[in-house]
Amino acid sequence: PDPDALLRKVVPDDKRYTLVARVTGPAKSAYPDGPPAKPEAKQDEAPAKSAPAAPHLAESKGPIAVIVGADSDLFDDRFWVQVQDFFGQRILVPIADNATLLINALDNLAGSDALIALRGRGVRDRPFVVVNAIRRDAEARFLAEQERLKQELATTEQRLKDLQAKMGESERVLTPEQEQELARFRARTLEIRQQLRAVQRNLVRDIEALETRLVILNVVLVPALLTLIALSLAAWRRRRRRRRVPA
Repeated sequence: PDPDALLRKVVPDDKRYTLVARVTGPAKSAYPDGPPAKPEAKQDEAPAKSAPAAPHLAESKGPIAVIVGADSDLFDDRFWVQVQDFFGQRILVPIADNATLLINALDNLAGSDALIALRGRGVRDRPFVVVNAIRRDAEARFLAEQERLKQELATTEQRLKDLQAKMGESERVLTPEQEQELARFRARTLEIRQQLRAVQRNLVRDIEALETRLVILNVVLVPALLTLIALSLAAWRRRRRRRRVPA
């Protein structure tokens, strides 16, 4: 599936969804009247020998402890780790905390969860709220224009392919009208691609400008302000000590 297409179809709501839950308490069997009937063996097959089955339980003897999760990327490493080559060795760099989630789940099932908060949480996402808000606004402004240009580009390219196919089947010399039509389709294709690149540049222009201002603010202005405050405080203390010295 296309992740971008899936994200565009997501409609936010005010509901809270449970992604991981721990189920406890007594569990009832899906077959309260007894185990399901076994399939009958074929006539030419000998009945398979099996150990005597344990007595059927309509309900668990004690409370259960089960953790149910809706995270399907645990099934394949490529969904949550990146493989890097480090001097001939394969290094797995996690991009999600699936391993931490699994270890904490095992600790939770094994006993008390009092010490789970002390376990290392790995990489924590600390996004720029303002940057993300500007990114969402920019995507909302330019997404419709980008989709329109993509559809127009696909339609133009398809018409160009159809025209070239017809010209190839006819095996005749192109007429001036056909040459003009072919040149017009090619020029329009280049124009749409240029417009798409311009839309993508405009999409990230505001974000890059804000990120640059934030970097300058954090790297230059804030340290300079702290240095100025420290120098002013040191000068004030020095003048104060000089005033206390008797003449």
